[in-house]
Amino acid sequence: MSASFWWVNHSHTFRTEIEGSYLWFASKTHKSKARSESEKNTQKLLPGDVIFSFAQGEIGAIGVVVGAAREAAKPREFDSI
Repeated sequence: MSASFWWVNHSHTFRTEIEGSYLWFASKTHKSKARSESEKNTQKLLPGDVIFSFAQGEIGAIGVVVGAAREAAKPREFDSI
């Protein structure tokens, strides 16, 4: 099986996520309680998949998925950003 390639648009949390070696997506459910496309796609990530991280007008990092996505609270380090 070959790797999939993913594009992630980052906001102001880019540096923190890259330095911490993780991606964090805020859960954005719609009024209908349906999950957002980002949240659905997160569940499709598999070890070995390649992620292109885009921020501030350029690809700032390229990463490789090392584990399955899991639910987590908002990182504390985001409080200071």
